[in-house]
Amino acid sequence: MDSASARTPERSLTRTVDPEIFVDRDLGDEILIYDRRGDRVHLLNATAREIYLLCDGSRGIGDIARALRERYRDVDPEQIDKDVRETIARLADLGLVSRN
Repeated sequence: MDSASARTPERSLTRTVDPEIFVDRDLGDEILIYDRRGDRVHLLNATAREIYLLCDGSRGIGDIARALRERYRDVDPEQIDKDVRETIARLADLGLVSRN
């Protein structure tokens, strides 16, 4: 078995969409998320918004990074990968996304 076929499938990421917990408003370039659990507001900038919206349950971190690399060909691919990993980690810490 080669290393490519031995890899563990990537887990997809899903936004937390429970309206009892979160209320979000897409503002175009940003997204505002109100977390009722801690009475906190999160304002995601354009990059974080795009990553958050790509967490639709059908994509993993690699898929999201790949989509952004295709869209932003003038940005260093390594920087995109790093930004996606860090943003997903932060969104997960905040409970805004989860891994399936």
